Amino acid sequence: MIFRVDIAKETHVARTPDFRGVEFSMLVTLKNTRKGFKKSLSWLEIIKKTQ
Repeated sequence: MIFRVDIAKETHVARTPDFRGVEFSMLVTLKNTRKGFKKSLSWLEIIKKTQ
């Protein structure tokens, strides 16, 4: 699994394609805050459990 983030000043967009480009889930938006980064970690943990 690859964790890709399009970084912006206030809101980031993240996705998780595999090596073939197949998405594991939908795009997710994350605020550029501590809470936003915690959300991204929680999101990744959920995806890891489903794969």
